[in-house]
Amino acid sequence: MNKPLLLSLAAATVLTGSLNAQSMYERIQTMELQMKQMQNELTTLKSQKSSVVSESEEKDEDEDETENEEPESKNANSQEDDDENNDEEGEDEDEREPVQDQIDEIQESITELNKGTNGNHLKFGVDYRFAIDNMQYKMADSSEQGNDTFMTNRLWINMDWKATNNLSFRGQLAYNKAFGARSGVAGNPANGFDTFDWITNENAYDDVVRVRSAYFLYKNNTFFETDIPWTFSIGRRPSTNGHLINLRDDDGAASPMGHTINVEFDGLSSKFGLENLTGVNGMYVKLCAGRGMTNASPKFSSTPYSQNTSNPDIDLIGLIFVPWTNGQYGIATQYYYANNLIDMSSTGGLIQLVECIVQLQTLL
Repeated sequence: MNKPLLLSLAAATVLTGSLNAQSMYERIQTMELQMKQMQNELTTLKSQKSSVVSESEEKDEDEDETENEEPESKNANSQEDDDENNDEEGEDEDEREPVQDQIDEIQESITELNKGTNGNHLKFGVDYRFAIDNMQYKMADSSEQGNDTFMTNRLWINMDWKATNNLSFRGQLAYNKAFGARSGVAGNPANGFDTFDWITNENAYDDVVRVRSAYFLYKNNTFFETDIPWTFSIGRRPSTNGHLINLRDDDGAASPMGHTINVEFDGLSSKFGLENLTGVNGMYVKLCAGRGMTNASPKFSSTPYSQNTSNPDIDLIGLIFVPWTNGQYGIATQYYYANNLIDMSSTGGLIQLVECIVQLQTLL
């Protein structure tokens, strides 16, 4: 009966010992092997317990039949027999208790091994979509443009890792590409904007997998001992395909309302649930802040990472307040502010603007 205890000791050694010489793959393999051994031992102990219980039940049935055959009046000898039977039943229970203790011990060790081999490493999920679109445009000059069969591949690789009960990591890699070739036409003055950091994963562009989101998320059920559940996160935040726009692609909604904010950004956010304090379903307030562009020189310039005076940094702040929601219907408000937003200025764009104004005046 010492084998289960030895297995438990081995499991504890694997979980708490110093295994720096081993790779993570070897550690997980070792823990999985220990877990399989414990599962086999657990199956054996359970079968032993079942057999002991079955023998005890058969014995009790035999005794019940014997008692039914005996007369109601018992002499001193029958009383002694009852005492002996009670002693034997107590011995059976004493034999079963260590078996149950060993089963509980092994199950606890298997739980710990499950955490070590399955609960503490990165988990991946995949969302792949193929789309074919028929797009027709009528331009300001009354000309028509269109594409009857614009086909795209969109791949999201979702990542999740739970560091503690309160702290976790979430990320997403994105690949969004048109069929056949890269989009964009050489010579187009607006061509540079299709690789802008805010929309790099929203455009069907090239065959490069990019980081769409990567951030740490902290969650707690109380805020400074008040009954306010709250979260805090920092990193590349999920801020595209927000409410309403998410219905177009049947995606899970991000927090901002998509018709006002639908760009990727690096920053932080903090959400405070007010439902427990107010008794109103789903009430919460969320604060957001981010930097849309760090206008700095590259590493190998004469002054690496220094500020570029041609354009200042772009910073954003936002406030989201949801006074009520029941999961299906809700009311949401949103305020955002961004400074130093950039625009395109080129001779070609200016000429096109002048031509449009002339055409508009002619039509009027």
